[in-house]
Amino acid sequence: MKHTFTPCLLRNFLIFIFVGLSFLANSQTLNAPIKEFGNICASSSFNSYSVNFDFSGFNAGNTFVLEMSDPTGSFSTLTNISIISSQLATSPGRFTFKVPENINTAGKNYRLRIRSTSPAIISASSSTFHAYFWVFNNAIKILDNGSGGLSICGTSGTLSIDPTAPSPLQYSALKYIWKKDGNVLANETASTLTVTSPGIYSVQVDYAIVIVL
Repeated sequence: MKHTFTPCLLRNFLIFIFVGLSFLANSQTLNAPIKEFGNICASSSFNSYSVNFDFSGFNAGNTFVLEMSDPTGSFSTLTNISIISSQLATSPGRFTFKVPENINTAGKNYRLRIRSTSPAIISASSSTFHAYFWVFNNAIKILDNGSGGLSICGTSGTLSIDPTAPSPLQYSALKYIWKKDGNVLANETASTLTVTSPGIYSVQVDYAIVIVL
């Protein structure tokens, strides 16, 4: 017995093939970018960080974009990073970038992701990381009631950061970590400190993961 395709069956067969190919074309995925750094401690003398990502199987001529979240980890508002260099000819790809060199680069919950154009896909995001730009990394001079000492002997007094330039007081948004005898004083983040007991006091800019001596 001879079997032949009717036009109707042939049309259905072609539709099935077309749908199947469309599904395969859109099944590509991007994994989260892999950081080549732990956290970001940028300054005017160093600001270069890299990530790798796999894009094997993607269309030739595709465009990839590296995106960095805001300090809370949200991608609704992106951090305006600058791409220093990229390798996108073969997978794995690589981006080297720098963060904005201003006081707004400060937070503990940044994330990175990759965006592709053909097909339009957004990768999973990286794990969170700290990112800070050191707007001030000089030594900090402490004034002891105006006398210029670094220690206080007595029952009370006020320690304050010297405003004479260079001084972190040039950057009003900075917060500080105060210590007494090497121990952190909880909840003391202002540029002044009222003390009620003798000891050796010190202060550093709170960059969360860096210490300013």
